[in-house]
Amino acid sequence: MLRLLRLRVIESVFQELYRVLKDHAPLVFVVDLSRSPYLSSEAIGNLVGLYKRCLRLGHKLRVTGLSADLQELFSALHLDLLLPLFATLEEATAP
Repeated sequence: MLRLLRLRVIESVFQELYRVLKDHAPLVFVVDLSRSPYLSSEAIGNLVGLYKRCLRLGHKLRVTGLSADLQELFSALHLDLLLPLFATLEEATAP
């Protein structure tokens, strides 16, 4: 039951993000993963979906704060070649 609740919360968060992206002029959207020790396959799928939607709507998505484990995972999945990754939040938020 808790997993279903978490999935619904995640889904509602992404739906709200999609609404914001649709309703606003081009934005730079930064995803800071510094407090995320791991990502589920669903979270990775949502992140890739968010990236694709940003591209389609003219926004930019930047990812920062990857732990060593997440860097290894992103590399294994070739997400480091797809997503714009930044070492620090300052770099990700720079113009």
